[in-house]
Amino acid sequence: MNQIYDLLEKQGNAAGEAVKLWKEQNEPEQIEAGYAVDNHEAQSLGWPSVGAQMAMYARLSEMLHGECEMILVPRGSTMGTAKAIEGHEK
Repeated sequence: MNQIYDLLEKQGNAAGEAVKLWKEQNEPEQIEAGYAVDNHEAQSLGWPSVGAQMAMYARLSEMLHGECEMILVPRGSTMGTAKAIEGHEK
């Protein structure tokens, strides 16, 4: 059970950080987020699976209370998510 609680805490923290970033960017009406295309990629990002990462995005959506449209795309498939990958790898 501790692993589940740890994952829930990690998802909540990550979603909370994303909300903080959204607010720092003057609450845009739309955000784009890249998801891992397979479990190997998810694990390279610190998530045990794609499902765990997607559950974090569900928590983020809940925290945004519909104030922002969240567009989920495969990681690296758009200019914005490609730039995010570059930033993550530095």
